[in-house]
Amino acid sequence: MSDFRPLGGKAETIRSRQIGDIVIQAGANTLASGEIEVRLEPLVMDLLSMLAEQPNSVVSRDALLETLWHKRHGADESLTRAVSSLRKSFRMLNTSSVSIETVPKRGYKLVVSESVISPDKEEPAPEELPIAGLPIVTISAFETIGEQALPDIGAEIAQGLSRFSWLRTRMADTLKPDSRFHLVGSQHVRSGKLNLIIRLFDRKSDTVAWSRRFETGLDAERDPLDAIDELAGIVTASLADPHGRLMAANFAEFAQAKNRTMSGRDAVVRTFLFKERLNAEDHLETRNFLDRARAAEPHDADIWAASAYITIEEYKHDFNPLPDSRDRALSMARRAVDLDQRNSYAQFCLAEVHYFRREYRAFKSVAERAIELNPYDSDAIAMIGIMMFYGGDRDRGVELTLSAMRLNPDHPGWYRFAHIYNDVVEGNLNRALDWAERVKMPGYYADPYVRAQVLGLMGKTDEARRAADEMLALWGDDLATFYDKAIARWVYRSPALVGKIVAGLEAAGIVLPDNPRLNAVRER
Repeated sequence: MSDFRPLGGKAETIRSRQIGDIVIQAGANTLASGEIEVRLEPLVMDLLSMLAEQPNSVVSRDALLETLWHKRHGADESLTRAVSSLRKSFRMLNTSSVSIETVPKRGYKLVVSESVISPDKEEPAPEELPIAGLPIVTISAFETIGEQALPDIGAEIAQGLSRFSWLRTRMADTLKPDSRFHLVGSQHVRSGKLNLIIRLFDRKSDTVAWSRRFETGLDAERDPLDAIDELAGIVTASLADPHGRLMAANFAEFAQAKNRTMSGRDAVVRTFLFKERLNAEDHLETRNFLDRARAAEPHDADIWAASAYITIEEYKHDFNPLPDSRDRALSMARRAVDLDQRNSYAQFCLAEVHYFRREYRAFKSVAERAIELNPYDSDAIAMIGIMMFYGGDRDRGVELTLSAMRLNPDHPGWYRFAHIYNDVVEGNLNRALDWAERVKMPGYYADPYVRAQVLGLMGKTDEARRAADEMLALWGDDLATFYDKAIARWVYRSPALVGKIVAGLEAAGIVLPDNPRLNAVRER
């Protein structure tokens, strides 16, 4: 027996071994056979390591669930997915000497046709933590302050984080060398409120990357579990979605190292930096990284999903357009979903592609599936809400974007667009202006664009024209294609809303050149 310790057990050295014709490098989370190498997610490597302790013997499902997942909610499904991922890795290695056998009602067996297992070889532990790639978060059990017993919110947060395919999480009190982030917290009830204090440590920079206090009301009518779910959801989104603290920790490194080699997972996270900045230069750089990532790691669903997202941006924002953007994006998004049907990011990217291809029914179906798979990704929820609002499902769109803003209090300003236009349609222009003034995205033309419209409709001509000048400085003076690119591509199922947009812009002094589609709007 070796010294394998799952989920944070500290070992003095990192082991490598050979089973059949496969070399397992636990420290690097890789498998190799001949010249082929496959990278495993850390939890899948833990699963393989545990099965490899007893090759050709059954390891019970209960033992795996207890040791690797501590029998947390959703562990059964996570174990099934991990086994499936491991089998896929074996297929990629073209090996016939190692396989996993399901033993009904008992567990799993690592079947090794050449059962001689080489002695463990010691390797030095890595000297530094990975700077990006697949961020690994260790979550320690939360401390309960006071005498009132509470379920561990930390375990609920870990379950929420597991929905994000670009993260790996562990529940443990000790840290492995590859764990960059450490989340700790305390919980207590005081004066009828559930209070939560969170600290996120970045072990690479040796800093507190994030610290926040949350609270929610408790009363005799409210189930405490509902309060725990509410706070766990907010913490999860604030940490893990594309605008969360875990992603932000990597952004500065990417910005300072434009020409460095990136792993496929780095390229996915680089896509989230593009979302923060929304400009053509970042788009081109990210697209180039993803092109290389697909060639190097062709079986990674997240890489294909991110590629679909960055490709539809060629159409959506007219960034660095290449021929057949929407067709290429659809092909990439479908590839991502084929690789992993339960990948919420892949489903979201497919939904967005359907929307901009004007395949609205397909969009709605896939969009709801994406939300079901990950109800904590505020970025996806907000964008789906905006597309539904523009598509004519106003109530559902407002509901989703409001829930996205509540999930991540640090959300970007574009989450508000559905609310701005909902108040414009309903004639609540003062409230629409309040929403618009809180967008605050300098450098993105849509910020002054919405302000110009609302101010124009309010008759505040001077302020509207100043906002229009800001928009033109970002867009450029050539308005020949503005209607088609900035309005019709987005709002193609809500003619009444299009009419309001055009009227607001023209009241702000932006005269759009005639074209048949725009003239039809003016005549309504």
